Formats: sequence, structure tokens, C-alpha cells
Amino acid sequence: MRLGAMAGRALETEAGGRLTLVAFGPLRDVAGASAGTLVQFKDVTREREMVNAHVRFSGAVAAASFVVFLALAAYYSARHEGEKRAIRDAFQHYFSPPILEAILREPAKLALGGQRREVTILFSDIRSFTSLTERLPPQVLSRMLREHFDAMTQQVFASDGVVDKYIGDALMAFWGAPIDQPDQADRALRAAIGMVRELRRLQAQWRAEGLPVLDAGIGINLGVASVGNFGSTARFDYTLIGDAVNVASRIERVTKERGGQIIISEAVCRQLTIAVSLRDLGEVALQGKDRPVRLYEVQVAAVDDAVTAPTPIRLADLTGA
Repeated sequence: MRLGAMAGRALETEAGGRLTLVAFGPLRDVAGASAGTLVQFKDVTREREMVNAHVRFSGAVAAASFVVFLALAAYYSARHEGEKRAIRDAFQHYFSPPILEAILREPAKLALGGQRREVTILFSDIRSFTSLTERLPPQVLSRMLREHFDAMTQQVFASDGVVDKYIGDALMAFWGAPIDQPDQADRALRAAIGMVRELRRLQAQWRAEGLPVLDAGIGINLGVASVGNFGSTARFDYTLIGDAVNVASRIERVTKERGGQIIISEAVCRQLTIAVSLRDLGEVALQGKDRPVRLYEVQVAAVDDAVTAPTPIRLADLTGA
């Protein structure tokens, strides 16, 4: 090849099983005048065999690398899909479909550990449940609880909330994690209003069947809490930890004392943008709190008229200030 480049003109010919490069170049005399043509021969059989062997080897390596790449891609794709299926199976009963899809895009959100987030927490608890357990057959009680929790959970999911856990006859849910929800207070209140409507429907159904009715109180609070998977590597829960959670639970207990069905904290009121009718309960001392918390009761009689239009609601309008 070098010889051919030097000569300017060259051709390959095969004779006797050997590959020969024939190069032609000008032959000049001492004066520089053309005196003929120089013909040179070079056996390039070995060089061509080396080139062909190199091409075959490179092609084999490329093909093997591509096969390995496809195998690794298939493996990691299957592994990723397996992780997504495991997450979906484990959390489909706790997250609404949009929230679950957001988590599947970023599984790291469910890593063991937590982070501080502003969240809105809802507690719903059935009243006089202990007495009902003593009067109803287990099968009937189980069915009524299932119907109750099914309806309440649907309302949480409808507002893209997270069902944290079922605690006996109580339900805990929250908004604001694992994804940001700037309107989390509105979402929680909409869910609570939907719960009351669903509870009324169930109560009418139970009365028609001659069964005692279940009633429930709902407490909502907004604050900062630690959110994440807490527990051991063998068993853990995606949940909230913090004072804001305890306050929400205490607010739900106030519904039993004051008779209201939905009671929210001042922190929730400050972030509401939906028009609802509220009654100022003033500052209420809660168990375990050094300072009282200002609470508001959502007027259940006006729940059916509580439109979810984004009409701003000012705290001054609620307190009469």
C-alpha cells in the first residue's frame, strides 16, 4: 500500500495463489526527462491476510459487545420493571394512581429514612365503636367497616392524598408528600367533605337494612413533619412522625367533645382557598400541648353547598376581626 502510494499508480493481481501489488512510476534521466516507466512488484499476501484477520476480529468483538449490551439492557430493564411492580403491589392500596406513578418515576422517594416536609394530616375515627363491636356479629361488623373504609379511602385518593394507615376503626391520611401539593389544605378539606357525604349515603343504606349506623369525626391539621419510610430494613412503613401528627389526632378527639364532624386548625384555615362555612371555636387546649390551638368547625349543614371553587377565604373573615 505504501509502495502504491509512492508510485502514484498501482494495481493488485493474483498469480499462483499470491497477491501481488504492481506499481508503476515514471523513470527519468539525470536531466529530468522521461526515460520510460518503472514497474515494481510487491508480495502483499501476508499484509492482506493480516488486514482481513483484523477486520474479522473487530467485527466479532463488535458483535459480542452488542450482544452483551442487549443482555445487560434486558436485565436492567427487567430488574427496573420488577422493582416498579414490587412498589406498585406494595403501595397501590395507599397511594392514588397519579401519586403512585410519580413514585415509580422516582423510586428513591421511598428510600429508608425521612425528610422534613410541610404536610396536611387528616384523622377520621368512628364514634362509639367499642359498643358496636359488642352488639354486632363479627361478619356484619366486618362488612360495615369495609364499606366505611372503602368509601373514605376513595375520597382520599380522589384528592390525591396518601392513606397512611388504618388504626382499628380510625383512618390516617395526609397530603403534601411524597410530591409537592401547594393546595394540600384544599385537597384535605375536599376529601373530608366527600367523606361526610359518603358517610351520609352509607348511613341511609344501613338504616334501610335495619342496622345501626356508624358515625365519624374528622380532624385536620397542617404543619411540618418527618416523612418517609421508618422502621427496619425487614419491615417499615411510609408514614409521618412529628408534633403536627399528634395535633391532628387531638383535633379529631375534639369532634367527640364539641359535637362537630369536621374540625380544622388555624394553620389549615390560613391556606384554604375554597369557600366553606366555618364556626370559630376559639383557642382549645389539646392534650399534650402547652399552648392552646385555635380551631374551626366546618358547618356540616352547609357541606352540600360547599362549592370547590377557588374563592379565597381570609382568616379575618373567619374570626370576625
